[in-house]
Amino acid sequence: MSDVLIFSGTTEGRKLSELLARNAVACDVCVATEYGEAVMEPSEYIHVHRGRLDEQGMRKLFDKTGCRVVVDATHPYADIVTKTVKKALRCTGIEYIRLERKRSMSSGNSVYSSVEECAKALSLTQGNVLLTTGSKELSHFCCYKELKDRLYARVIPSIESLSICYENGLSGRQITAAQGPFTEETNIAAIRQYDIKHIVLKESGTVGGEDAKLAAAIKTGITAHIIKRPESKADDTVTGCGQQADIYDSTDKVFDMKKAVERLSDILGVSIKKAPQKVFLIGTGCGDQKLLTCQAMELIMSSDYIFGAKRMTGLASKLNPSAKMYDLYRASDIIPVIDEIKKSSSGDINISVLFSGDISFFSGASELYRKLKEENSVEISIEHRDLPKAIPDTEAVMVPGISSMSLFFARLGMAYQDADIISTHGVSPDIWRTELEHKVKEGRKVFFITSGAADIRTLGSMILGLSDSWSFKKMPHIYLGFNLSYEDEKVWEASPAECAVTEEKGLYVVLILPA
Repeated sequence: MSDVLIFSGTTEGRKLSELLARNAVACDVCVATEYGEAVMEPSEYIHVHRGRLDEQGMRKLFDKTGCRVVVDATHPYADIVTKTVKKALRCTGIEYIRLERKRSMSSGNSVYSSVEECAKALSLTQGNVLLTTGSKELSHFCCYKELKDRLYARVIPSIESLSICYENGLSGRQITAAQGPFTEETNIAAIRQYDIKHIVLKESGTVGGEDAKLAAAIKTGITAHIIKRPESKADDTVTGCGQQADIYDSTDKVFDMKKAVERLSDILGVSIKKAPQKVFLIGTGCGDQKLLTCQAMELIMSSDYIFGAKRMTGLASKLNPSAKMYDLYRASDIIPVIDEIKKSSSGDINISVLFSGDISFFSGASELYRKLKEENSVEISIEHRDLPKAIPDTEAVMVPGISSMSLFFARLGMAYQDADIISTHGVSPDIWRTELEHKVKEGRKVFFITSGAADIRTLGSMILGLSDSWSFKKMPHIYLGFNLSYEDEKVWEASPAECAVTEEKGLYVVLILPA
């Protein structure tokens, strides 16, 4: 028995059930497929019912669960399910809440009011078509012989979806079974791989990946075909028992996540605390997207808010164009914005703060980590450790990346465990120069992190000066790494004289080896 029954089928439905469970509020969740059940978070407070229900089946479930409120979090295009839920609720006295995702401000090349209208229009076109609308409406497109052979369908990885594809006559090469949402780059890759000229999508909002699909269409010059979302009718007339049911009277029954949580708190008489605001401190590597770890890429793609220097947010915007970007990298600037985000949001909000290289290697991540902890507003979490039972305001997670040292030594084919490390970042020039000179005189293997070409000139002049005043048996070897991972990357051995006249601006690292 539970007070809340959620008809799920969207990310919002899953997130709401997880939020309730974290607050020890039991809920029953209805999903249509085995896949829908598989993505639900296991919890003693969540009871999942799998399978499609008609009106009578829904009424039986209402009686079985004893629910006081039904949350309709089905897909915006599942209007038949929504109508059935409303009919089943007649005369029950159970409150109805429609939970809908926010719409994107999209303006596609072609917009249609129905799937049938879109399919008919596509049958008159030329070129391959990428369908991103799922498997349920596939028959409307496959009924046109001149269109079916040009279709490439992307569906969720479930047996039911694959069966529908095969039943409609699609071959294996025309089917991609994968879980979204997909990034702009993923969509562009599919467009190029299958020589796509048209992409079909639903007006599914940013959570549904609409923005990323439209951006990919624009960049590749193909036509986007958008099927409009059915208009929500929160004031649908549902008659019975001699009068209209008053729970369908006004449009304020269509809620976003924040309003839905507030209404549930009122109905149940409990305080539903927000889920932890996750702050991921992510090392992005040296700059090239290919050097992002899989974990970092997944977290960036799932983030709602992303902070970092402009170079990092530029990288992130390609992976997640829907996220709100802040070109901030100092802890003192970031923390106040995070506090404002927490105040204005409800449910799971993922926040990523991006740092170059690795977060544990001369990174500003350590300062932000420390200040967050000092603010006493976060619960620091180590990966793979169970979350605490108490719900913290924020959960901060450190996510390592690939450091410039790791990449540079890999480029040189050398090991770095025996190297001394010197950095100019935030260090007085007198201090690092003295330390560097001492290491070179000792004949140490030194990895040197610079602030640019000026430091390379200082290094060259210093070694030339040492060679005059102190006798080297042989001059040390100097290896320079320039703009590692970028298109103009260079790695080469340079003489002290060459270093002393270096002018090209960029990101430099250095290895000094005794002769």
